[in-house]
Amino acid sequence: MPNYTYLRLGDRLPTVGVVQRLLNAHGIVIDVDGVFGRDSVEAVMQFQQMKHIRVTGEVDMHTWALLAYRARLEILDCVDVSFDRTLFPVRRSGETSAHFRHRTEAYHTGAASLARNEYQQLHTIGADVIAIGGTSNGLQVALEEIARRLTPHHVLLRIHGHGIRGMAGISTGEELMGAEGSVFNLENIRANRTLLQQVGDKLYPSGSVQLMHCNVAGGTVGRRLLETMAEMMFVPVSAGINYQLGGGEHTFKFEGPTYTAVPGSDSLRSWSGNLMTAAMGTL
Repeated sequence: MPNYTYLRLGDRLPTVGVVQRLLNAHGIVIDVDGVFGRDSVEAVMQFQQMKHIRVTGEVDMHTWALLAYRARLEILDCVDVSFDRTLFPVRRSGETSAHFRHRTEAYHTGAASLARNEYQQLHTIGADVIAIGGTSNGLQVALEEIARRLTPHHVLLRIHGHGIRGMAGISTGEELMGAEGSVFNLENIRANRTLLQQVGDKLYPSGSVQLMHCNVAGGTVGRRLLETMAEMMFVPVSAGINYQLGGGEHTFKFEGPTYTAVPGSDSLRSWSGNLMTAAMGTL
């Protein structure tokens, strides 16, 4: 089973533009603007009917696989596994033996766990996934590994973890504040500018980055973070404005509105439209 991105009515993302470009390559004429509107729903339904798969009007795993197959488009995921304390149980200061034992047993019996759910979901479908545990300078460690793993076929880099406005964890767990060197924030991305440029350079020409954390794009500070990353990496960077779910199909999609920063202060529509002539090549 291949990795995929889940897209549906209302999504406004660079990956929507990629799907629209792929639909055109399959002979279904549609405007390429990065907006999953009613026309996109109808186009996806037409494609699903052509391929004799379940007709939903949404891009799910099977639809993405059939759309992207000829272009050999790939997705890389990076998951902050340190945010689930039950993944690596360590007794907390003042915690009773009984409570610590309960937390440890909860992991082994499959208690709900965001990190575990998302990592295992990705692993189950055979996704290309990087697990980052708690470490100092976690952002540098993660970016170095991402740059090593990316190939020219990767059209999407997805990063999973906890977040707040203007800050996305990469090896912090829930402890975002004071996690020096282990979060995407303005200070840390400026310190890792060279690595971010390397990651952007290695993505597919129509590639983009998605920060799957909660609330990252909220407020002025969130938009500024994404805009600065987009300029450094020279690829679009997207994140959710509100709370995000995890596990199951939620691993592959945003909940609610998103914000996308496009390099050069370009618009999503303009960037997506350029895919028709420049970025996707021959499919």
